[in-house]
Amino acid sequence: MPALYRLILVSILLLLQPVAAYSITSTEKMLFSPKRITGDANDMSLRSIIQLPDGRMAFITSNHLHIYNNTSTKSYPLDDSQSSLLGGYNGYHHPYISSDSLLWIKNQGRLHCFDPKCDRLSDPDSVLGKRDIDDLFVDDSGCVMMRKGNTLYYSGSHMTLPQDEGELHDAASLKDKIYLFFEHGGIRVFDRKTGKNINSRPPSDINIRHNTSLVKITDGSIYQLRNGYKGGCLLHYDPITLDCDTILNTPYALNTLMPSLNGSLYTSCAKGIWTYTPCNDSLNYNKDIRTSTGEMLATEISTVYEDADGGIWLGMYNRGIFYHHPSSHEFIRIYCSMIPHSTASFMESREGMMFLRCLNSSYHIDTDNKTLHLLNGNRLHNTDITESGKGNSFRNSRDEVYFLAGNEIDIFVPRHISTHKTARTIPIHLQSITVKGQIIDGNDLTFEHNQNLINIKLSILDYAGCDTIYLRHTLTGPDSDCSTTIIAPGQKRETDFTYANLRPGKYTLATEVSTAKDVSYTAGRKSISFSIKPPWWTTPWAYCTYALLLALAITAALHIHTRVLKTRLERQHREEMLLAKIRMLIDQVKDKENDTTEESTGAIPTESMDAADRDFVAKAVEAVERNIANPSYSVSQLSSDMCMERTGLYKRLVTLLDKSPSLFIREIRLSRAAQLLQEERNPTIADIAEQVGFNSASYFSKCFQEKFGCRPSEFSQKQN
Repeated sequence: MPALYRLILVSILLLLQPVAAYSITSTEKMLFSPKRITGDANDMSLRSIIQLPDGRMAFITSNHLHIYNNTSTKSYPLDDSQSSLLGGYNGYHHPYISSDSLLWIKNQGRLHCFDPKCDRLSDPDSVLGKRDIDDLFVDDSGCVMMRKGNTLYYSGSHMTLPQDEGELHDAASLKDKIYLFFEHGGIRVFDRKTGKNINSRPPSDINIRHNTSLVKITDGSIYQLRNGYKGGCLLHYDPITLDCDTILNTPYALNTLMPSLNGSLYTSCAKGIWTYTPCNDSLNYNKDIRTSTGEMLATEISTVYEDADGGIWLGMYNRGIFYHHPSSHEFIRIYCSMIPHSTASFMESREGMMFLRCLNSSYHIDTDNKTLHLLNGNRLHNTDITESGKGNSFRNSRDEVYFLAGNEIDIFVPRHISTHKTARTIPIHLQSITVKGQIIDGNDLTFEHNQNLINIKLSILDYAGCDTIYLRHTLTGPDSDCSTTIIAPGQKRETDFTYANLRPGKYTLATEVSTAKDVSYTAGRKSISFSIKPPWWTTPWAYCTYALLLALAITAALHIHTRVLKTRLERQHREEMLLAKIRMLIDQVKDKENDTTEESTGAIPTESMDAADRDFVAKAVEAVERNIANPSYSVSQLSSDMCMERTGLYKRLVTLLDKSPSLFIREIRLSRAAQLLQEERNPTIADIAEQVGFNSASYFSKCFQEKFGCRPSEFSQKQN
């Protein structure tokens, strides 16, 4: 039995020998804070983390894609409705970012595509042109490579893959070379332009570590993470000779490989985090994760990611997401010796002083001088202790976190002044635009004239949150405005502002962010352009309509004016013609007045008649004058005196004089009356009427006025 125990012990030591060659002490000065990015407690199993080009973080869980903007999260289900088949990939979630800012997610034979510009999952087949592909890769330059059968397509070119090295697991590019990593450990190098194989490395571990492969290129070196039934390994390749060095060899799987901004590489696993620093060839291991709540978490870390600002994100299978940034806390280490952990505990006084008590000894923790001061036995009893804790970690009232590990005390003090020494970029994300209380799609920013109450909410993608952020908002357009927002450390990294009663026109809202009020540089800038349509009655079409209506109104007015003017001229012409007729009649009356004497004689014009007609007319006049005083003398008696029928008399008088017999008799009577009025002095109208055969003086006056244009009395006055 002892021999069996020795054999087992030796086997374990041999298995762990590559690991034991490196330090496994907790040397990383990291304090992680929990990040709650989804409200679903059942969806906290993180698979992968990646940062989008616009600065937002993408967290991939088993069933969802969560897009986090530092203040809120949008979740998208990763179901089969918005995916395409990817028959050549059987691994778990693997994200890529292509040069067109698209997020590609591979997972167990399915491919998803997320478009950050419009915040939606797109159909990969429509994006790729409905190509039935077996696998997809995206290199560090953002170039999309698609494998179909034994052909790899990229950037309008293609190359033929070998068929004896297993499946193609990963692809990477460096300058003008493409590196292809195959299932059995083989590597092929192709020229990007010609597609020719220029170098190769034969398979090295067939059927040993062929389950998963992950490749990263940093600082001109190639690193590969491989897993298999014997565990995981981290390999380094020379990009020219393809010579391989084994950096890490573990009996368990390695999950994620992430190059950091400082040149280190982070590798997550079920036991914690490995950190490899190429510059000094050091490998450090963090077994427990220290959190800002004072806890030490020993859990499986599924993924690790460093964002563009140097923040470290940890994704765990069962505890969600944790975040660390070097600027968030100041690290202080105080060395102590001969302090048993099992009996040690931290304490805090009312004045904020920190103490460490161990068995019968008490120590004052001096963070300024990074020392411990042993207290006399009664001094701690005289101190008003308000908080105390059990165990090797403690968080005091100032959010300082204390950890006791080995012969040292590690203290994390929240920073109140940023440690960023140089200018950095802080992205700004348009979180939402609300118009009159309704959230609208951010792609179409054209509003109606009555939608001029606009609320814009922005997220500041400063995940560390330890800087004071100064935001300057400048609105340009028909209405202009300039304002400043200050966000203190610890406050929510978002801002919203409202513009009301904006006039129609095109606007641009420029938001600039800076981390110092008096610093001239701009850490980030976001421009949002939107338009407010004018009301329909002020549009160009409306003005054209107004012009058309005005032209029609002017035309109608001119037409009416022309008609009125024409009517007026016609009326004036008629009036002038009437006046001319009146003048002519007046002249005729005057002429008749001058010729009254001649007309009063009763003479009938016979100059143009022959002798027979003149005799006939004279005989008729004579017959009427013989009976002029007889009011009963009629046409019948005249026709009898003329020895003619009445009809014949009528025709003869009308033909010769254009007068009927009755008119002929009346005019002779009236002519005789005019003669009498001219001859007599102060005649009476009644006597004159009786002398010429009128029974009624009024009828006589009417007939006289019709013939001579005036009444008998007026005629008498004119003549006398």
